[in-house]
Amino acid sequence: MRIIKNCSTVAWLVFFTLLINTQACKEPDFIGAELQPEADKFNVVYTEDIKLVAYTIKEDSIRTDRTIHNVLGSYNDEIFGRNSAGFYSHVRLSSNNVDFGPNPVADSIVLTMVYKDHYGPLQNMEVNVFEVIEDFYRDTNYFSTTRFNTSQTPLGSKIVTPNLEDSVLVGGQMRMPHIRIPLSNDLAQRFINASGTNDLLDNDNFLQFFKGICVKTPPAVANGTMLYLDLLHSLSQITLYYSNDNNDSLHFNFVINDNCARVNIYEFHDAPNYPDHILQAQLAGDTLLGDSVLYLQAMGSTKIRFLIPLDNFTIDNIKALNKVELIVPVEPNAPSQSNFPPPEKLTIIRMTEDGTPAFVLDQFEGESHFGGFYDEDKNAYRFTLTRHLQNIITRNIQDRGLYLMVSGAAVSGGRVVLRGPGHSVSNMKLKVTYIKI
Repeated sequence: MRIIKNCSTVAWLVFFTLLINTQACKEPDFIGAELQPEADKFNVVYTEDIKLVAYTIKEDSIRTDRTIHNVLGSYNDEIFGRNSAGFYSHVRLSSNNVDFGPNPVADSIVLTMVYKDHYGPLQNMEVNVFEVIEDFYRDTNYFSTTRFNTSQTPLGSKIVTPNLEDSVLVGGQMRMPHIRIPLSNDLAQRFINASGTNDLLDNDNFLQFFKGICVKTPPAVANGTMLYLDLLHSLSQITLYYSNDNNDSLHFNFVINDNCARVNIYEFHDAPNYPDHILQAQLAGDTLLGDSVLYLQAMGSTKIRFLIPLDNFTIDNIKALNKVELIVPVEPNAPSQSNFPPPEKLTIIRMTEDGTPAFVLDQFEGESHFGGFYDEDKNAYRFTLTRHLQNIITRNIQDRGLYLMVSGAAVSGGRVVLRGPGHSVSNMKLKVTYIKI
């Protein structure tokens, strides 16, 4: 017998859905079943008896160049310890052949960065800006572990009080909420001295003259904040304020745009000696501990590997899979969760034969089908894995396990503690409805 694909005879499968009885592993009592010949009755089975295997593993690194936004900040919690985020970015000339006029004099220079969102409680943070002193490129792939050489002395430092609500008065105009970091007068004078030279002729020359910036924060002592910044906003830039013999109130913008290389970088200051000893033990190789509790963090930190034992699910005893649903409960009593809530969305990937990550087939059905969103009322995440499991049973793809990750891990500070497959109260489980031969 062969398994009937989800994509065939939709109406036929909908009919079977209406016939499902929720009593596990029993033949359902259909309305009118007593009128059917015995051979025509459908053996529809619902089960939660497939015992998953899951455990926490270290994420090697994740690609973090050209992301939708950049991350800056640090937080310290009782599970994952101290974590910090920063980024590298080019800045570019806003015009070519830059000349600041007769006898230019630097007034000040300021880096502005527009807020987009945040993770964790808002609190003061120290922001440091360094100059990058080696080349990096927009068309090259970079990762969360990438590091470039930078100046030893910051171009600028400031204690920032994040405020994502109030506008900022700049030059007599109210601008949307953003961070303003004054940079050194030495940098301002360096740009002024380059006026009219080949260093400011075009962006190819300028990126050799000034290769970029590194923006980061020291580790938080307690709690902390991850800021999500929109560097592609027109207000995110470095502005040089100056005067010359003709005008005493001038400025020039060094812009950050889509032509710039931008790379998020992350550090885990307490790894591998995490404050939570169960997390530490799982990452050291004790996979059995994942049966009770699992740990998930973005930023290239951790992910969860899980396996679906299919000893009793073969092509010989299944006529059709109706629905396969994965339920992943959140541990409500985990420390620090009030400050660092569960991520809005998780995702699942599989590995191909050559070891590269790939989408689970159910993802191609769309978000509403695949799921992965945090349900606050049920305190859990839900995924549909019907097509994936069906293709494993029919041997269209080989089962190499699945990986649960924070969605958008390259641009998120999110973390969450989850209940494992063997938790005594509510466990990570697979709900399967199928038609048995």
